[in-house]
Amino acid sequence: MTVVACSDDTDDISTAIASNSIPITFRTGIGAVSTRAFVPTQDTIIVKHEPVWMYVNKVDGEKHVGAWQMVSNGDGSLVVPDGSKKYYPEGNQDVDVYSIHGNFNVPSNNSNMPKEFHHNVSIDQSKELNYVRSDLLWITDSDQEASIDPVYLKYRHMLSKIEICFQPSGDITDDSIMGAKASVGNVFTNAALDTKNSEGETEGDLGIVNFRFIAVSHDATGFNDANYAEIVIPPQTIEARKLFKVALADGSEFYYKPDQSITFEPGKVYRYHMQLKKTVKITPVIVDNWVKDSVNTSYTINSLDGAPSVTDWNSKDVYIKWKYMQADPTVDDWFYDGTHWEYVRSSPSVDEWGKDSTDIKEVNTDPTVDKWQNDSNTISNVDGNPTVDDWYSRHSDIKDITGGPVVDDWKYQTNGIYDIVGKPTVDDWKNKKSGISDVTGKPTVDDWKNQNGGSYYWGAGDIDKK
Repeated sequence: MTVVACSDDTDDISTAIASNSIPITFRTGIGAVSTRAFVPTQDTIIVKHEPVWMYVNKVDGEKHVGAWQMVSNGDGSLVVPDGSKKYYPEGNQDVDVYSIHGNFNVPSNNSNMPKEFHHNVSIDQSKELNYVRSDLLWITDSDQEASIDPVYLKYRHMLSKIEICFQPSGDITDDSIMGAKASVGNVFTNAALDTKNSEGETEGDLGIVNFRFIAVSHDATGFNDANYAEIVIPPQTIEARKLFKVALADGSEFYYKPDQSITFEPGKVYRYHMQLKKTVKITPVIVDNWVKDSVNTSYTINSLDGAPSVTDWNSKDVYIKWKYMQADPTVDDWFYDGTHWEYVRSSPSVDEWGKDSTDIKEVNTDPTVDKWQNDSNTISNVDGNPTVDDWYSRHSDIKDITGGPVVDDWKYQTNGIYDIVGKPTVDDWKNKKSGISDVTGKPTVDDWKNQNGGSYYWGAGDIDKK
């Protein structure tokens, strides 16, 4: 989030030193003490060199320190990059402390704390720094007494975490998985944090998040000594759709689709043990009295535990308020442009367009007819071909914006308007549903009025969920 600071927002009174003023210092921790053999990244201590932002108010709500950047030493202590100090309010009054770590923009020191922080998780968490920065941490500490001892801040992991390890099986060997790439798709990647009530909300577009491919050997008997890839995503509900993907160097692609929906809750860790499996099915087929084998190969990712194990990322007594979003597209229902997922509508019915069931993609924001493409060919009207200027097309709903095309050129099958003679007069048209009526007694075309309001358009059809 970009924060614009007015001049009176950045006046810094916290550097004033009275005779007995105490400097404000901090120590930090995160979540709960880890008891797992695998040592997760930034689980209980903020990674060295990671920045955090401090906001300190007087207990009456008045700002004392705004947008104060500090950096982790990697041992629980925080330091100020320029070495400057800030002090408790005059008379060493109590303070309220707010602190955050994440991926957002804060443009200036001492600016006011925004009402919301808008955080983005990285779409390439195969790099450790991107994973670390994706971890949204937040803490509030009210009525903190002035002390020469550091204020201890115990941050909360606000988002959801996935830990995942793979194992090749069958014909998939340890050599064949060298150079494999892994990703989680159909997930929201943005979140907002309300600083007033510490409530989070998932927002933004769907995307793909790449992560490190980590696997145990083909012959391993378990995951006792396994390492895990780590992924942070905003809390959300995922429907039974394609979720994980592994692509091998030879071009083989494996997908995991859960059997039912799963909700990723804030402050929780979801651990998956996954198996890469190649299945070859051979079916005899008789062609002209000859028998020919039809070979069908499927590549799947199977969960060895059924549902993932779920553990607390924070202490058990931590409760995080969150507004969820539901991600339920299939890969086929969405188009990925390299940055985010965009919804792709299914095409109209065959009767309306005379086309097979394919997906209509919008190529330009304000397209002409020629800028629309429908997989293999261009969208065109079944009975004619209007000029580009006569029609405006957006999200596969085509509307007349110039007063109507030539009568002979179109049938309007959605609401029952159709041509019943060669070149009809107004009296020759029938309108079964739209509510068009004669408003002048003996109308011309321009005298007709659509009393239901709005233009009419071609319906986009039902979504073909797979």
